[in-house]
Amino acid sequence: MAQQYGFRASNNLAEVQNRNACWDNLGINRNDLPLLVGTSAAGVTSADYQAIIGLTSSLEGQIVATVSGSNSTLSILQGKIAKTGDSGIGNIFAAIVNNDRPYTDAANKIYAPSIGSFFSPASSSGFTSGAEYKLGAVVATTSTVSGFNYNGIAPSWNDYYVKYKQYLTIQEQPSWAVRRSPLYLAPPSQIEGNALWFDSEFSAFVQDGSGVRQWRDVLGRGSAVQDTTANQPLLVPNALNGKPGVVFDGSNDFLSLGNIGALFPAAATFIVALTVGEPNARGDTDYNILGSLNNISNRWRTGTGNGNFGLFANALQGGFPEQMPANGTYIMTVQASQALGISFRINNLQTDIQSNQFTSRVTYDASGSYAMGANANGTAGFFTGTIYSAAFFNRLLSAKELRSAEEYFAWRFNYVFDPDRSQTVDLEDGNPLETEGGVAFVLG
Repeated sequence: MAQQYGFRASNNLAEVQNRNACWDNLGINRNDLPLLVGTSAAGVTSADYQAIIGLTSSLEGQIVATVSGSNSTLSILQGKIAKTGDSGIGNIFAAIVNNDRPYTDAANKIYAPSIGSFFSPASSSGFTSGAEYKLGAVVATTSTVSGFNYNGIAPSWNDYYVKYKQYLTIQEQPSWAVRRSPLYLAPPSQIEGNALWFDSEFSAFVQDGSGVRQWRDVLGRGSAVQDTTANQPLLVPNALNGKPGVVFDGSNDFLSLGNIGALFPAAATFIVALTVGEPNARGDTDYNILGSLNNISNRWRTGTGNGNFGLFANALQGGFPEQMPANGTYIMTVQASQALGISFRINNLQTDIQSNQFTSRVTYDASGSYAMGANANGTAGFFTGTIYSAAFFNRLLSAKELRSAEEYFAWRFNYVFDPDRSQTVDLEDGNPLETEGGVAFVLG
């Protein structure tokens, strides 16, 4: 009997014949062993003992819960698919589940993790639905998705959802190994109300040589078009920090977006990442980035430095914005509604506003034919410079959403939160965030 129950199973001859005492000496919970299957003369091995430690419940119930959790995840996936206008439905079934520890079935029989174990089953059955436990991690080696199908065409997955992020870099003592924690920045298309997003890096283009015939929204919802070859801006592969850009020559280049005003019935937010002037000239003193009002005088900047704004309004806003740059790289934002008026921001700061708070100075109007890089009819105000990305929303973004979207573009195109360049983490007072030993935390 001492040999049967293995090393240290008994402390004296009296315990040798006491099965319960031997189990207690081995540290085995007898509630887990209502029935031994496959007992052999070899006795309990060290591997058996280690494997059985901690076994307190039937795994069958846990597997049922896992299947339920898988179907729940599938339901979440179905919601994501629905956002693209498609649908998907189905169920997941697991046929074989691998496990590295013994288990009990609903009848409280014990099944071991390997066929050479003392607690091995006589056969590979015992699970009420016919599953089998084998050595290895708990994974379903055979799974079937039933009835899962798409209605319509789902856009292919693009890594712009997760690619751009900042890393918090920390060195770990005592080896001082570098540990990185990715902190993701959500792209504008993930903010509620995004209607269009043109991106020089992630959009699809139709080109005539290097000329842009179509600049498509990243999700295929619309296009900015120029069919006349001589009026096509150029897609330049390395325009800024290794990123591509759409370059307008300031002479006759522009793109037509058509009558998209119905996308912004009551309010609009427009965010654009751009460089004024480069690379075709040193600066631009007279330009239009986006216009919807069919007026030859429509400008974001006139020769006097201010604007003659014709976007999201039924009339030109003379002298607005009050002062606009002639060169440099910026994130510019326009917000408009009847309650707000028109607000203009440059690099996260509001620089001018035509406010309707006390007196109605602006009549919100999103109708008209939109053009990028010139006035709405493409006859004047031609822009000299590069546009990297432009996002349209059908509402006024909150302050937090607005800052997030602006910083997302700034980081990608203008050295903010650049993961390839080490940057210290600064506090609000401008001082670096440091450890007690005076070592600064680094983004990089």
